[in-house]
Amino acid sequence: MTDIQTTLALLEKLIAFDTVSRNPNIAIQDFIGHYLDDHDVQWLTIDYVPGEKRNLFATIGPAVDGGLVLSGHTDVVPVDNQPWTKNPFQLEIENDRVFGRGSVDMKGFIACCLALVPYFKSLNLAAPIHFAFSCDEEIGCHGVKPMVNEMSRTLPQPAACIIGEPTLGDVVNAQKGTVTYDTVITGVEAHSSNPKRGVNAISFAARIIEKLDKVAINLQHECYQDQSFEPPYSTLNVGTISGGTVKNIVPSLCTIRWECRPVPSVDYQSVLAEFFDFQDRLDQEIKALDGAASVQTKKINEVVGLSASQFNLAETLALQAANKNATKTVSFASEAGIFQRQGLDTVICGPGSIDQAHKPDEFIELSELEAYLSFLKKITLLWQGHHPEWPVVI
Repeated sequence: MTDIQTTLALLEKLIAFDTVSRNPNIAIQDFIGHYLDDHDVQWLTIDYVPGEKRNLFATIGPAVDGGLVLSGHTDVVPVDNQPWTKNPFQLEIENDRVFGRGSVDMKGFIACCLALVPYFKSLNLAAPIHFAFSCDEEIGCHGVKPMVNEMSRTLPQPAACIIGEPTLGDVVNAQKGTVTYDTVITGVEAHSSNPKRGVNAISFAARIIEKLDKVAINLQHECYQDQSFEPPYSTLNVGTISGGTVKNIVPSLCTIRWECRPVPSVDYQSVLAEFFDFQDRLDQEIKALDGAASVQTKKINEVVGLSASQFNLAETLALQAANKNATKTVSFASEAGIFQRQGLDTVICGPGSIDQAHKPDEFIELSELEAYLSFLKKITLLWQGHHPEWPVVI
């Protein structure tokens, strides 16, 4: 079979696994492992949730330092309540588009990597190619963290990483981070016939949301901006609010989940200082009404951003392999910053468009898969010719 035929055959298998993040991913990792066994490739798994979720790390070539990591996540977002016109877990090709949940985000990338295993093995690699296929990326980039820790502790140290998130083949060298918070307002219940006997958690939540909206507006005008991003400033968004039981009880609890997506060069703690000052004052105010009441904010998750760096071998070679003249930036989150913090030169470059990700009837263009297969071959050859220990001549 040709490379694209092998890619599509593998992608059909990968899409058929319902790896929505709430589900275990053992079956898809087993499938990938058996495929690698058939090609005599060494691999291991790193647990995230033992018996339910795990990561897979594979090495093609010698087990030495200086390798190139190809990283992607196996989990996908839910299809619940989306108006799909096709079976989301069955590959379908129509008008040169490959449909299915995960086709673009990001099982198409994984299929391309796996399809080229015979090619990688044929090169007699001097520096290895690694696969790092993770879990639970879609719900906060949680799963990859134990894999990266294991890489730093016991595995040969790679030099660079390509994250295969969909970028239409563009080379991305910077992306915003994201930090998620829960603000919990604890009030006091009372009968609604006399609200003053209670403390209304939802009423205080309204003031919190009003302040968050003001901070979001201030970020547009008063904070550091980076015109390479769209939008060029750090953003803040209130995502969910829950509270109360019935209309005739003064609500004693309300929770607001919100996030900030800071520009990489910005300290998000300084960006949010205005909000936390307000929260502290509000906490004192609500406690004055009842000592049992409070306003508290807890950080739920943080995904570090990817920062542009002056010397980035992965960027240099990816631009050559993709035949691009300039890098780009993105505002969506990925695992890129986690690898960068481990000292790997990291870029994001993958097939397909992020505009199709997470949507009903998700698809990737056949031409994008074909182009990415070519990109992977080119960057592998470049990587062998420009080992990190050798000077880079462009």
